[in-house]
Amino acid sequence: MTKNSKKTTHKRTILVICNDIKNVNLFRIDLIQDLSNKYEVIILANFNDQIRKINNCKYVNIPIKSNSYSLVNLFKSLLIFIKAITNFKPNLVYAFTIKPILLSLIISRFIKCKYILTFTGLGNFFLRHKKIYKILFKNFFNLIVKNNKKFKVYFHNKDDKDLFSINANNYHVINGSGIKIDNKKNKYFNKKRKILIVVVTRFIKEKGIYDIIDLIYYNKSYLKKFYDFKIYGGKIIDLEYEYQKKFKFLLKEKYFKFYGFSPNLFFDLNRNDILLHLSKREGCSNVILEALQSNVMPIAYDVPGCRNLIKPKYGILKNDLAEIKELFLNFEFLKHKIIQFKKISKINLLKNFSKKHINKIYLDDAKFF
Repeated sequence: MTKNSKKTTHKRTILVICNDIKNVNLFRIDLIQDLSNKYEVIILANFNDQIRKINNCKYVNIPIKSNSYSLVNLFKSLLIFIKAITNFKPNLVYAFTIKPILLSLIISRFIKCKYILTFTGLGNFFLRHKKIYKILFKNFFNLIVKNNKKFKVYFHNKDDKDLFSINANNYHVINGSGIKIDNKKNKYFNKKRKILIVVVTRFIKEKGIYDIIDLIYYNKSYLKKFYDFKIYGGKIIDLEYEYQKKFKFLLKEKYFKFYGFSPNLFFDLNRNDILLHLSKREGCSNVILEALQSNVMPIAYDVPGCRNLIKPKYGILKNDLAEIKELFLNFEFLKHKIIQFKKISKINLLKNFSKKHINKIYLDDAKFF
């Protein structure tokens, strides 16, 4: 080797697999950017040509979808995953959500690599499917992963972690995907006007949209007098027929305003008084964190992924729709709770949920795991 020649070092390769590229762009774009500055990054996800791409990342399209249970698509995704992992030979695989995690478990039996698996929630799978499928998946997962040094597992809340194991030394809780902490202030509340309610949800039963439609539909006269509702997210066509009819009627009669998917969501969130979030289960709800940061009081069910965020004085937790209805029929009580809530600092609550804090954990894993 001559004096002027330089020793070349090969970058470590990281493969990221997830259901949908939208989730990468919404929740993990900063993490991927930071990883790509130091490592070669390959992203496997379902996407189209209109996606926002990071220049120095490589993208591989897979037909896996978060709302699909197609075994054909799952098998096709497995074959593409095998091809990608064979071609790129990653040092580390990050897998987010259940189906990518399942594919990683299968591949790990044949290909030596290290894996960081993140359960962003157990919602649809654990709420929709029969108990036997949950038991089989949990046992299969623990058999391969529990205390296995080539795996590190993150859950977004303690309830989800304990459902799998309370004593596995490679299972950890991470505070969600993180949010960008800023100095949003929304301390003003006009007691003489209606209470402004915002709903942000996917249009599937488990995310609570049917409960919200029923709440408004069966109490519409009273609620319209004291509250203004805005609903973001989802497509009306995704609702069951009965709820499509209810939704269209309420929308036509102006019992709420509907915005679908809006790029202005988080800007508009700051203009409301209450976030109503009736999901049946969450990992770590980003929209609740954004509401807390915006000084918008969250009201949610007392379920995993919500109860770990809404502490006393930081919002209201209820057990079922009957309790939610009773709460909304007490307009004066809610006004009082909003005024109290807006006076409380949220800084100490939110500091461990910052995107910077969460991303550092994953970046340290890439360095040391």
